[in-house]
Amino acid sequence: MRRLFSILLCLMLVAATVFITAGCSQDSKRVWVEMTDEADASGDLTVAFADAFSPFVITEEGKACGIDVETAKAVSDDFGDAFTYTQTEWDAAKKGLDSGKYDAVTYTFLNNEIEEQQKSGYTVTKPYYESTLVMVVHDYSYLYDFDELTADGSFYKVGVKENSAADHYTHQDISDAKRIFTFSEGTAAIDALINEDVDCVVTERECADEYIEKNEGLKIVENPYNTVYRCFVTKDQALADKLDATIAKLTDNGTFSSIKEKYISSDISFFSPLIRWFNKFKADFELNFINKDRWKSLLTGLGNTLQITLFAAILGVFIGIIVASIRTTYDNNKEDMKHNKSIGYHILKFFNALCKIYLTIIRGTPVVVQLLIIYFIIFASSNNDVMIATLAFGINSGAYVAEILRGGIMSIDKGQFEAGRSIGFNYFQTMAYIIIPQVLKNVLPTLLNEFIALLKETSVAGYVGVLDLTRAGNQIRGATFSAFLPLIAVALIYLLIVMILTWIVGIIERRLRKSER
Repeated sequence: MRRLFSILLCLMLVAATVFITAGCSQDSKRVWVEMTDEADASGDLTVAFADAFSPFVITEEGKACGIDVETAKAVSDDFGDAFTYTQTEWDAAKKGLDSGKYDAVTYTFLNNEIEEQQKSGYTVTKPYYESTLVMVVHDYSYLYDFDELTADGSFYKVGVKENSAADHYTHQDISDAKRIFTFSEGTAAIDALINEDVDCVVTERECADEYIEKNEGLKIVENPYNTVYRCFVTKDQALADKLDATIAKLTDNGTFSSIKEKYISSDISFFSPLIRWFNKFKADFELNFINKDRWKSLLTGLGNTLQITLFAAILGVFIGIIVASIRTTYDNNKEDMKHNKSIGYHILKFFNALCKIYLTIIRGTPVVVQLLIIYFIIFASSNNDVMIATLAFGINSGAYVAEILRGGIMSIDKGQFEAGRSIGFNYFQTMAYIIIPQVLKNVLPTLLNEFIALLKETSVAGYVGVLDLTRAGNQIRGATFSAFLPLIAVALIYLLIVMILTWIVGIIERRLRKSER
């Protein structure tokens, strides 16, 4: 039964890998075309893309693809012409049509705008793509209807991409133009929505789907009555007729449908959510760690964290041995020294009192408060953040190490002290050569666990400006506005280090147990 379950699990993983690979390799099906800055004067079909955004025009590394790009290429292939294109704004595109620089321009129109363009001397072809305008709002938004948005007296602030169909629609239907905020890019409008600078963003449905997929906490408000059309615009009536005939032909033979399927998938399978999640994870990973070499911040933070932990642990052991030795020496010898009325008794009593004060303060106050006091008060004039953090955590760790060692020393049988004295060792020689080695063997696992706790405690070093691992993650989060991946990456790095240290502790404990047999 267990073997059957393992086989089924392997088959599911293989199937998932195939589907994910298929989803991730979707770009390989797309037709990428070299971007040109200037129109080709060779007489072939020259198209300008206005109002260009994903999924209609996608540009990467000087190449472009998308519904508009592949539609124009399919049309030019049907014409038997070469295809050149450029990307521009609507106003510049119209000037290019007027001057003959462009043969045609792609653009999105509201229904009533098509007639207006015809009156202005431009010919608008049949649409090769239809969409609707929708609103993107927060999940908690009370804005649920376009009528509420456009009603007189409405106070909702609207974000739109400048000079887009959504921009034209809002300026037609919203009486108070002060409520409309235009942005050069649709993503900038979405950023404003996320930051609550606007209450909604009006855009095409396809763009809204991409925004929803890439940003959590957003939803779509439908508006099925506002249809928009993507068409070719030209000043040549003969070219417009030829374009209309080709659009009808490519619609009938399914060419346009196959183009749309590359960019707007309607398939819903068992693995579709997994594929979408993987693609989003891949994009987020590149944003948070690959872009601008942000992974280097984590590497620097990890180095500082390990440096602080290592040297703080060494300092903590040094302080712990001194404090534990003073306290146990006082506890074990105070009666004899008090009876002899030696000056050493008073000196030892004084240092024992100091050690008790140190332990009470350090164990009774939070480490972050100690760090702030040491940084902003005791070493206010110093700029060596890592050194100050190391000192603060070392002092804090020393208190706990001292109590661990003191407990270990007190657990050693008194006969061990007497044996040391019987062979001529004084008290300090007995401690150094007989007691401390046994104590370290007994408390070593506990000490190592204290160092693991110390590693995690250093995560508050960022309070004083140290670029530790946690602060590096916060810096990435602040730059990308993505909380999940940076913080999860930090948590996983801490977890990995702790697991390695725990594994080392386990090995040491097993060897210590073997040596006792």
